[in-house]
Amino acid sequence: MTAVISLADGSCALNDFFGIGAASIAQFMPMHVLLNPEGQISAIGPTLTKVLMRDPHNCVFLDVFKIIRPRNLHTLDDILAKAGAKFALSSTGPDHQEILFRAMAIRLVNPEGWTLIDLSFGANSAEFVKRYSLTSTDFRPNDLSIDLLYTFEIQRALLKDSEDLTAALKLAKAEAEDIAMLDTLTGLANRRALHTRLDETLFGRHGSGPFTLILVDLDKFKLVNDDFGHAAGDAVLQHTAQCLASIAGGTGFAARLGGDEFAIILPLDASASQAKGFELVDRISTEISIDHLKCSVSASLGLTSFMPVTATSCDRLMREADVALYRAKKLNQPLVVVTPQMLKEFGVNRAKTVDIERGLKAGEFFPYFQPQLDLSSGRVTGVEVLARWRHPERGVLSPAEFLDNASKAGLLVTLDEQVRGKALEAFSEMSQLSLAGCTLSLNLTAANLRALDFIQNLQDEVLFAGLTPNQVQLELLETIFLDGRDKLLISQCRAIREAGFGLALDDFGTGHASISSLIDIPLTTLKIDRSFITGIDKNDKLRSITRTIIRMARDIGIDVLAEGVETAEERSVLVEMNCQYVQGYYFARPMDACALREWLSPNELACQA
Repeated sequence: MTAVISLADGSCALNDFFGIGAASIAQFMPMHVLLNPEGQISAIGPTLTKVLMRDPHNCVFLDVFKIIRPRNLHTLDDILAKAGAKFALSSTGPDHQEILFRAMAIRLVNPEGWTLIDLSFGANSAEFVKRYSLTSTDFRPNDLSIDLLYTFEIQRALLKDSEDLTAALKLAKAEAEDIAMLDTLTGLANRRALHTRLDETLFGRHGSGPFTLILVDLDKFKLVNDDFGHAAGDAVLQHTAQCLASIAGGTGFAARLGGDEFAIILPLDASASQAKGFELVDRISTEISIDHLKCSVSASLGLTSFMPVTATSCDRLMREADVALYRAKKLNQPLVVVTPQMLKEFGVNRAKTVDIERGLKAGEFFPYFQPQLDLSSGRVTGVEVLARWRHPERGVLSPAEFLDNASKAGLLVTLDEQVRGKALEAFSEMSQLSLAGCTLSLNLTAANLRALDFIQNLQDEVLFAGLTPNQVQLELLETIFLDGRDKLLISQCRAIREAGFGLALDDFGTGHASISSLIDIPLTTLKIDRSFITGIDKNDKLRSITRTIIRMARDIGIDVLAEGVETAEERSVLVEMNCQYVQGYYFARPMDACALREWLSPNELACQA
């Protein structure tokens, strides 16, 4: 009997899958079975035909063969579901004896739905060779048909897996790129996407212009987080994003840069963009409801207009808009358009910042000291440290020449460290003699308080200088407490007192939270601002206010020091009010360590331990 393998459709199926003719298939897979989509046998290999000794053509596959293993395979669909996996079959020969096979199925790619099953005797080959008088011509060497087919299937599966993996990687990369350009909270583009869009706009890919870049910064956003919680803060950011997206429309581009900072690119000139900007401020300022509570924020905008190709760079545009935004916040205006004068001032300030950075590296910042005295005895009780810059070309500069620039450039912490280290060293030396029992007062910034390791670092610095915390007082501005709502800063102040340092509230009366500061912060000293002292001998209202402050502080157990005393008349009024401590030009101007030593000796003003 010849193999039923000359069918045109079966030959086509095998040829399409392997790329070789059906006759060749019969040679290296002499025990294969070809099934049509209905599960009927369309062709079998020559050796299998010889073993079965019958033509199973058009028979249902599972009517001729029985599945033995795995036991969870029961139907042809089960077999096809595990295409490429080996399984065991049995059939009955002409002698009605059972014949055991190992097999593997593989789906053909064309025609669709066809299946090739390759069989092998496996470990029982010798038994069946003898039983059916098979010769070497009935087998390929070592009868590797099923293993060969298994290899083909593995290769095809690996290829398919590779293609799937490549597609998945491409999709994942695309999704990652989208995420990398997106702010997940608001759904707006992020800073990276904004820079990409600006670059594209500068190259003329979004029109010939004009365009305007607007930077947006929310005002008092932190208060929303403090009063209502971070969920409310997120709601405000999402509300702001919706306002920006509405203003941008289909032609503009809105982005969140981070925190409460946003940006928008509009295809409009400066005049039209200003109108849109004011509309944006109005929308952002609209009151919103959060968990049945009402809250709102305002916004400051900085604008710069440009034409594609002629504008210099993305970074320059961002800088120009930022300069305008800074001016808007400084002047408390909702919107400012950048001007050449602003940019000129920015250039000057940038040069100052670079000079400050150089000065820090050269160690040019050092302390001045202003004595603080007991008004009743005239004895020195402490010295306040004031920063100075010994500039190589301009001489000694006061804080007014560098403090604002250093703060905006994020250099204030480094500057404070440099001045504080020198002050502690000088005071340690003088505390052994002329300043024994006195206190060193150091100015404290919000940046210091927000640094969680500041207190420990300060303790280490004081210990290294040979001092103890009770010899150091930290002075902080009343205005840094944001109406007493900043829980972190208040907590840090309490930790400062627990560490043994004194704590003074500087410039009292100039901020917005005088009374709440006295309640929440564990103060040791209250410093009355000089604006209440200057001319106090000639102004009844000033005398009344100052007298009330002194009495209030005394009633709650806080020491009082009057700043800015410059005349004998002012001193006399403060003596009359029983003000305990003073400092000011009338007694001594700020001076360096050498001048302070000279000042102390002849005046014999040092206090006793």
